[in-house]
Amino acid sequence: MEPVSKYTLSVTVPDRDCDFKDQLRLSALFGYLQDIAALHAKNLGASVDKLKESFDVAWILMRLRVDILRMPKRYEVLTVETWPQKPATLYERDYLIKNENGEVLVKGVSVWILMNLVKREIVKETLLDYSHIRITEERAIDCRLGKIRSDAELLPALEKKIEYSDLDRNQHVNNTKYMDYAMDSIGAAGLETQDVKQVEVNYVNETKLGETIIISKGVSVSEKNTFYIEGTIAEDGRSAFKSKITVA
Repeated sequence: MEPVSKYTLSVTVPDRDCDFKDQLRLSALFGYLQDIAALHAKNLGASVDKLKESFDVAWILMRLRVDILRMPKRYEVLTVETWPQKPATLYERDYLIKNENGEVLVKGVSVWILMNLVKREIVKETLLDYSHIRITEERAIDCRLGKIRSDAELLPALEKKIEYSDLDRNQHVNNTKYMDYAMDSIGAAGLETQDVKQVEVNYVNETKLGETIIISKGVSVSEKNTFYIEGTIAEDGRSAFKSKITVA
């Protein structure tokens, strides 16, 4: 397949990706974004395997925001689109999810880095050349992703020991799994009459097999219907992720 500026993928929402309201689970939604980002990177000659072989580096997702106009439903046919911004030390990527009529259901923006797998350091020079495609300045969401700073009192909501089913091919917790932990901390009762409308996540430190992650939750003082949820690694107190989830 020739390199393309914007990559598209058709997805029919299966039962296994839905919650008790027949809507797409947040973790499954994040999975769709992760999958299409990997497919487009491969299309552009920057797949996980090629980067490891050529430079000993890997893609690491640092920040992500999604705005949900309407959560996709069971058996709905979706078109997922993604495109990169101009490469720099930080690699930004945008997303749209549309229904069969072309109506935008979900918008997303993300920030990735390349990490040296030996030194475990961010690669600061620009390794990738996208001159073979037309880079668009179009943005799915007009925003700049930064560090999430909570104005809520965070209290422990649950603990999760990391097991086999939490791990991905890099042998740490996949970014999508953190959304399951976050939603579990809110609970089904809190979502019976409300839907997730906006999510912002900072991925801070990886969590590995056997470690325990403590999920803390608080309600925003200044923003209506907004939860701040943070995962902390129990063994050393490091932050694994920070998130802000708005419902309505």
